[in-house]
Amino acid sequence: MGNVYKLWFGLVVLRFIWCIWPQKSYVDPAEFFEGTDKLAAHIFGFPSTSAPGYDTPKPQTTIFFPYITAGFGFHVLRKLGEIGLVTVNERTLLIAPRLTITAVSLLCDSCVYNIATILGQDAGACMVIFASSFVTLVFMTRNMTHVISACTFALLLLLVVDSRKSQLVPKTSSKDEKGKKKKMVKSDPNHGFWLGVFVLEGVFNHPSFFIYYLIPMAFWLTGSASQLSSGALRTVLHNLASLLPGIITMGTFLLILDSTFYGTLDAEIFLDPHKLLENLNSGLLQNLTVAPLNFLQYNFLDAPLEIRPKLAHLLFNLPLLFFPLVICFISEIFLVYSGTDTKGRKTFSTSTSRAFFALVFTTPLLVFSLLPDQDPKLLLPLIIPLVLLYAEYVVYPTTGMPNAPWIVWNVLFGLIFGVVLQGGMVPALKDIKTTVTAPVVDKPILYHYVFYHTPTPPEYLLALPPQGVRSHHPSHQFLIHDLGTMDRYDMHQMIGSLLRDDKSAGESPSFKKEIYVVAPASIDALFCRINVKFTYKLVKSFSPHLDLNEPPYLFPNYVCNAEKDRSYFRMGIRDRIPALFSLNMYKVEIVRHFGTEDVVKYKDKQKQKSKGKNPNQ
Repeated sequence: MGNVYKLWFGLVVLRFIWCIWPQKSYVDPAEFFEGTDKLAAHIFGFPSTSAPGYDTPKPQTTIFFPYITAGFGFHVLRKLGEIGLVTVNERTLLIAPRLTITAVSLLCDSCVYNIATILGQDAGACMVIFASSFVTLVFMTRNMTHVISACTFALLLLLVVDSRKSQLVPKTSSKDEKGKKKKMVKSDPNHGFWLGVFVLEGVFNHPSFFIYYLIPMAFWLTGSASQLSSGALRTVLHNLASLLPGIITMGTFLLILDSTFYGTLDAEIFLDPHKLLENLNSGLLQNLTVAPLNFLQYNFLDAPLEIRPKLAHLLFNLPLLFFPLVICFISEIFLVYSGTDTKGRKTFSTSTSRAFFALVFTTPLLVFSLLPDQDPKLLLPLIIPLVLLYAEYVVYPTTGMPNAPWIVWNVLFGLIFGVVLQGGMVPALKDIKTTVTAPVVDKPILYHYVFYHTPTPPEYLLALPPQGVRSHHPSHQFLIHDLGTMDRYDMHQMIGSLLRDDKSAGESPSFKKEIYVVAPASIDALFCRINVKFTYKLVKSFSPHLDLNEPPYLFPNYVCNAEKDRSYFRMGIRDRIPALFSLNMYKVEIVRHFGTEDVVKYKDKQKQKSKGKNPNQ
């Protein structure tokens, strides 16, 4: 094995170590709520968190891919826990799905290698650049539908390239016995069935990713047809027909699987022909769970309209994810436009394969840039064409090592996205579990944990069964309140309502009550003022933690009235960085004051004293 492939193997090992030594960052709620929490509830019996957009009466994501990633990992974890080899806790629940999806991500490595080999490129350089990208190390190790879409896209590209390599690769020739040149004629495989399977898989996994398939499938459907004619039409129709078996097979499987898992259909009817016939007559199709249609209905009809800046993909997300490769792309555009002599170097204008991958890259980028959803993870599949186009330009040709700009960029953002981004969420959940499972000393406590300006906390990571099925021994109880980005006035109002004894809410007098607010340190000023009825005392901080939606002020100048030592200018140098980049936990404490109610109680006590009675009796 050459040095380049040894380097790639080392990067793959790093990818798995990156999961076992878990990244504490919380990159996106999709990792936890696109089926993962449902499977944790299904396999372990943990409570499932309701998340807007992910948990709706009409499921939007097929359960097939979460089941073969998170489901497989959870089943293995459960078996290992039953025989006592591992403990089911927040750490192992975080690691199990990530290890599985990391193993699945190796499909992308394999596809990159095979595509580069077919096209005659430096396969080793392509694999090293793919494996060393922070996009691979961070995003490809998270259990999200977008990672599955990237793998499906890579498989589809491989099939298309293999089916059309006679058009993408320059034709070779040999000489016959008379010394005359003759063309090497070898028919390309069709792959129609598997292309149909992967196209439908991609649509069920995330419908918007069909945009990625437009150019590859258009290129594959037209085949060798170079001009509009009856022969070209026959070619397209023949190719379309070859897709149908794969589409029908995979579509039937996914519809039955989703409908039975989500409970809209009884699986037993398929085992009894009479029941099946009865259901066909009574509207079987109405009971099917069609995830892509539910996705389109929710996002275009039911979801609240969010006005987001257009072109964020093009101007911000793309450079953030692939900056060195984007510079190479812009340079090639400039070379082609200016007509500069490239001294034999292949460009978009001289190479069919480069022109093809340039379209595969630019078409979905431009389309997604015009759509409302400007989420960076939508661009994950673009790493495949970019690596195939420019891997050889960001490695040293003699050693195969990535160059310095590539290393610096990916190390920097690998640490930001893998460690710092929302990095306090998982430790905060671990602390909550430790608190609520502590032995009862005097009186059980009902804990209220209010998450404010944070992502939705995944409750299954607490590794606790539903509170209604616990043992009859005295134990603490807890409730988690996800306030999102609620207005601060409404947040304070809600805290006040939680402080009041509300017997109608089912709070037992046998429980004490404690309320905690979990919020990023960047909005610490909201919790520094002393309210009339209550105040917030900082009890714990979890760092590093960075919220890109609420970035901290580098030199905050507010004065913390609640706790003077929390004022930034009073802190020591060592305390300032954690104070800026942390997730804080505040305990809500009642402020003793002489209000109207206290006046009434005081007058009653005075009246009782004047009558010679003990007011405490």
